[in-house]
Amino acid sequence: MKYNDRVPVYHMGPPLTSLEPDPVASEDVPEGIAEEAPHTVETVAAHVVARLEDLSEDERQGMRRWHRKISVFFPAATRPARPQLRPGEELKWARFFTECRYIAHPAFKVEEDPVSDVKRHHSYSCVGFVTQCYESAAVERVLTDPNQPGFPTVDKETVKRTFLLGILEFTEEIAKAINLTGDGPWSIAMPGYVLRAFDRTDEDIRDHQYHPTTDDISFLASR
Repeated sequence: MKYNDRVPVYHMGPPLTSLEPDPVASEDVPEGIAEEAPHTVETVAAHVVARLEDLSEDERQGMRRWHRKISVFFPAATRPARPQLRPGEELKWARFFTECRYIAHPAFKVEEDPVSDVKRHHSYSCVGFVTQCYESAAVERVLTDPNQPGFPTVDKETVKRTFLLGILEFTEEIAKAINLTGDGPWSIAMPGYVLRAFDRTDEDIRDHQYHPTTDDISFLASR
């Protein structure tokens, strides 16, 4: 694989593009995935800046099992179409976020039936999707708990730039959809924090959960 090659990815965009693929011999053969499930697996240009290089086959299998397990909560038949990203479409995007079960805070949330305790819904942010995948099999904890003292907070303008791409307004409907209350600031796990967490040695990634700083929101690779 070379820089800018197209590779299949699973991510919480939104919408979640983790629709269950056809079985393949190995996740290390991305071409096979792309050929077998062209309608369910998106591809992006590969710009790898952070990674965990010493994944064992057992860990890879565990992450695949996690992916298949959570995919059942996001069936292809109910995957909503993405609205146009332009000013004035805030209400449509609020509904879209809700339908996709895309949230900003916390990074992931599981809703259970109050009577049976059966898991009914999973909700993720981009960060929650990645960290939960790794924590399911390979890393005990990627980031420190956002509720810990000293975890950086972000304001409305940062939320607008990051989650709304600076295009949509941070309306009451959108705030409710992505699970933010009040006027902030909020202890949101931001994408740059995960990149910084994985921009360390494999040993550090596995042994030490990363406590982010405000500067990590704008990620710059160090290796």
